[in-house]
Amino acid sequence: MYRIKDVLNILLGFLCILPLYTTLNYDQDLNPDILNYMYDYIYNYGYYEIGYQYIVLFFRDLLGFNFQSYWNSLLIIEVILLFLLYKRFSVIIIAYMTLLIMSQGILGTQVRYTLSILIFLLSIDFFYDNKKILYTGFLLSFLLHIGSGFIIIIFLCSRKISMSALSKHKYFFCFLCLVIIFFSKVVVLYAMQYTRFIYFDKGSVFLQSRSVISIIYMFISAIFIYKGIVINKCFENNVIIKLSLFLLIISLLCSSIAVLSARIFVVYMLIIPLVTYYFIYNSKTRILGLGLLSLSIVNLIVYFL
Repeated sequence: MYRIKDVLNILLGFLCILPLYTTLNYDQDLNPDILNYMYDYIYNYGYYEIGYQYIVLFFRDLLGFNFQSYWNSLLIIEVILLFLLYKRFSVIIIAYMTLLIMSQGILGTQVRYTLSILIFLLSIDFFYDNKKILYTGFLLSFLLHIGSGFIIIIFLCSRKISMSALSKHKYFFCFLCLVIIFFSKVVVLYAMQYTRFIYFDKGSVFLQSRSVISIIYMFISAIFIYKGIVINKCFENNVIIKLSLFLLIISLLCSSIAVLSARIFVVYMLIIPLVTYYFIYNSKTRILGLGLLSLSIVNLIVYFL
């Protein structure tokens, strides 16, 4: 049973995350994606994944919502799912460091991808030991946005690869990383011909490299998390911590392609509050946890400058 302290912590956390809705629901004239969603909703274009279309059918045809009510509902669902992911008041406070950065450009704009990833992460959090429900959650996530498929693959690989194996075969791993760096852009450019992202021009900002600052941020974060796992062997069994490290590694390897690297990094940004919390509340990794928190604070300051 929950203690009164735990109930108050959850209640306080819920009240704390509610104001996030106001930042997600920003000026729609500045939202680059909302017109596409609006036309798809009103004119029933069926442009997006089948999972998303079922959500549209539910709100439009069954509930009779107009687009504005529908859009507000999606943002409210996002806030609720974020609360279920973080739960604790202290984690939500830490999470605001990254949520404020993502609130408009990601969470309030790329709604399908955000909902898809949140379903993926909550499936891991609540149903990791129940494989049928876990993989059902993964399927729902993929049907909502195909971009989650790559994240699911990263998770499955991270679960199979042990840290000891990485250390033992570090030279092979480094060679593999070099191969990925060399061929990643060629493969992505070829694969995009068969997706709706074909409209990205080869000179598009989305296909350019990530900034030097973001690469340094990811590299330092990866070192902190790797050191934390080495210091506290129990963290290797924490799927969220292990996933965060692999997300950073893959995001770094794909840093020459901004659109792919950033998509992976968004998932890392969503789970780093949990990783930071785990590190801070463990005496062996507290300094590293404070280091991760400091990086998030600096990132937030830079964002608002």
